Amino acid sequence: MIVIHNRIATTPNKNGVDGSTVGTYTINKKFVCFVIEDAVWLDEDAAKVFGKTAIKTGLHRIIPRREGTFWQRSRSGYLEASGKRYIPPFIPHIVNDFQGMAKDHATDWVGGETTETGHKFALVHPGNTVKDTLGCQLPVTDFTVDGNGNYKGTASQAATSAFTKLLASKFDLAHFQKTGDFLEPIYLKVVNSFV
Repeated sequence: MIVIHNRIATTPNKNGVDGSTVGTYTINKKFVCFVIEDAVWLDEDAAKVFGKTAIKTGLHRIIPRREGTFWQRSRSGYLEASGKRYIPPFIPHIVNDFQGMAKDHATDWVGGETTETGHKFALVHPGNTVKDTLGCQLPVTDFTVDGNGNYKGTASQAATSAFTKLLASKFDLAHFQKTGDFLEPIYLKVVNSFV
């Protein structure tokens, strides 16, 4: 499975205010949700700055995560558009180095750690503003622009539920406990569509 993350607009970091980016997730050309994240680094050779810049364009792996702070927070469930609560079986985890992540699987990271080649990982979790992201990606149902010129999302828990449910069709707990992965590889292809 390939999830396309098409970035459609970005605002820069300026005057001490963090910038932000808005895009879409699609699977098989079908819209899933909008996505809010940190500002995009327009210089692809520049180092990622924790909590200030988004992950690089290109192909990344998504793996399931069942540990850490966001995993614990998710145990109360995400509020869906129907008003019901969805308790996700995992937190989607975007990684640069799947083999390295699998070896360190028990380690509890804090979002958006970086390596010399870019991000080591980022999570997909609920949140509506750039202050919620720290390098992670925030699914939202719609977006507006706030007073600082940044993108602000709505109904992030519902959008995160919808996205996670699509990935959950490729998840089996017994397989995960053996491999730390989905039943088949899931990729995130990040592209910039803005100039």
